[in-house]
Amino acid sequence: MLTWIVSKIGGALWPAIATVGVALTLALSVQTYRIKTAKAETAQVRNAWTLDRAQATEAALAQTSAYRIEEQRRQTAHQEIIDAANQKISVARADAVIADAASGRLQQRVASLVAAAREATRHPGTAAPSAPAGDPAGLLADLQRRADQAAGDMARIADERGAAGSSCVAAYDSLTP
Repeated sequence: MLTWIVSKIGGALWPAIATVGVALTLALSVQTYRIKTAKAETAQVRNAWTLDRAQATEAALAQTSAYRIEEQRRQTAHQEIIDAANQKISVARADAVIADAASGRLQQRVASLVAAAREATRHPGTAAPSAPAGDPAGLLADLQRRADQAAGDMARIADERGAAGSSCVAAYDSLTP
């Protein structure tokens, strides 16, 4: 069958057929080269993309770690401020208890002085009695007791609010880098 085809084509067409065959072989070689080159470029892009993704993941993990460290620093600083404020408030309350005890002793001393003054006015050797005008010593003692109690209340409130205010300022300052 091949001989029949060769006999029909003739001798003049063989160089043309050979040229077409060479051209097809050359075209096939070029296309094969282009496919290999495209595959190599695709592999390079894929490797670069994988490397970029790994670097981005690493950077994200590093940033997350930095944020966690900063958050822990802030929480630690805030807890220290809260502890210091509670310590200040405890000291202020203890001082208030001591001041209340001193106030109580002072009021007892004033009450004993008032009682002594009243006793001194009851002796028969004093001048003729007149109409009672009130008890000035008792009035002064009551006034002193009330003033001392109000001052103690205000001092207690001022100490607690001062400690709370300073701890609030310190807490804010600890949150700013």
